[in-house]
Amino acid sequence: MALGSLGLNPPSRAQSATRGFFDQTGAAPERPADEPPAYNILRYEEDDSYLRDPAKRTDFLDPLKFIPLDADGHVYLTLGGEMRQRFEHYSGFGVSNGSVDGRADSYYLARYLLHADLHAGDAFRVFFQLKGNTELGRRGGPRPTYDRDDFDVHQAFFDVRLPVALPPDGDTTMLVRLGRQELAYGDDRLIDIREGPNVRQSFDAARVSLQNPGFKANALFARAVATNKGVFDDGYDLQQAEIWGLYSTISLPFLRRPHSSDLPALDLYYLGYDRQNGAFDQSARGGFTTPAPGHETRHSLGGRLHGTVFPLGEGVLTGEFHYDVEGIYQFGRFGGTAISAYEASLDIGYYFKALPFGPNLSLRVDVASGDGNARDHRLGTFNPLFPKGIYFSEPSFIGPENLIALHPVVDWHLHKAVGLMTTVIAYWRQDTGDGIYTFTGAPALPGSPVPAMPAGGRVPGGSRYIGTEADAWLEWGINRHLSFDLSYSHFFAGAYARDAAALTHAPGGRAGQNFDYIATWLTLSF
Repeated sequence: MALGSLGLNPPSRAQSATRGFFDQTGAAPERPADEPPAYNILRYEEDDSYLRDPAKRTDFLDPLKFIPLDADGHVYLTLGGEMRQRFEHYSGFGVSNGSVDGRADSYYLARYLLHADLHAGDAFRVFFQLKGNTELGRRGGPRPTYDRDDFDVHQAFFDVRLPVALPPDGDTTMLVRLGRQELAYGDDRLIDIREGPNVRQSFDAARVSLQNPGFKANALFARAVATNKGVFDDGYDLQQAEIWGLYSTISLPFLRRPHSSDLPALDLYYLGYDRQNGAFDQSARGGFTTPAPGHETRHSLGGRLHGTVFPLGEGVLTGEFHYDVEGIYQFGRFGGTAISAYEASLDIGYYFKALPFGPNLSLRVDVASGDGNARDHRLGTFNPLFPKGIYFSEPSFIGPENLIALHPVVDWHLHKAVGLMTTVIAYWRQDTGDGIYTFTGAPALPGSPVPAMPAGGRVPGGSRYIGTEADAWLEWGINRHLSFDLSYSHFFAGAYARDAAALTHAPGGRAGQNFDYIATWLTLSF
């Protein structure tokens, strides 16, 4: 998720980029009437039909955004794309997901996306998107699944949209979408497009959506698309994890503050999940040198309350209070083991509209369960399924399993086109018997010693404290088409990171020590 959706579009860092059917409030961000809309992180949610009016074609690329194919412009084609050039550097890393051997590493990543969007009136639509993702210079080569995919079909689906006469007012739309597509729901905790890494996630999916002004519901069945690094080799793969369920959003008008345009909402959802190759630290503690994969079937029940309360305060205290509270319970089976896991989060903040640089102060707390007993025939480790690639910070070196994270944030509006996010994140293990995981869900460091331990290696001491991370992220929206980002992080390794990393990384690197991370990228969108 881009910083622009956190800091440059006030009032709330709790608000994601527009999600169309499943955004925060159902309302688009406020923009001047004569300014064209910003590009959406989900490109298929963009609506360029306003360009049917020649007076609104003010951008030099508007001829690509609205190509009429009939006399009145109700059948039209939109062309668009994105090019992102990104550089990353680690000064040394031994926690997870960084340099391959704990030594300093620098590399270059490039992403290319090109799409065509055909609309035939309001009832039918076809969307097609190609991708190319390259990696250069990383020691050990590209990381599997999210660094490299030379050339492939990223999305290819069609929509059928129909009016449905449902009570009370009959103003309901049904959307049927079939094909390869990106999925994003709620605050992106369980299903997201994986924006941060070089290769975004797509699914072969079927969706049926219902929407009216006060209610949205989406039923889906989907299978993740495997990322293979060659050309046109990302086919339908039965070995990939599948997901199904229902996600609904209910508007709560009785919580609306007088004179406020924001409408608080409640998300309720069920998601089923099945994969053949699940792996958790528990299987290593069961006697294996490395975690052994197993068949996992997991069910997630969740609820999320979110909204903004404004206007509030007077004078320098004039501002907006935003909140986002979510809870998830999971059950199912992993091999012969029952699953009982949970995740809870709180994200609250206040946007001081009248102060210089409009600071937005937020506090986020995340708790995700772990598993400390390999012999109780129960798996307690939370599984985030297909989470956002930037779950806590840009380096994304740790995932939301077996974790407690305390995350104060200050967003600064330095200029109408420049935003700065500053934050400190403290990490602890929720259960000292479980390890930590990458953002992709793979076990990264063990929670207890494994049978094959390096000679002279230290046994993890059982500390909860993983470490603390300080981050700064600057985004400059140069113009509608071009943006520049700069991200810096420093990780202060805690007792667990130092002890556990020493067991699993080759000598000569800086395993489990403090490290620096810097990333810079330039994005061109059209």
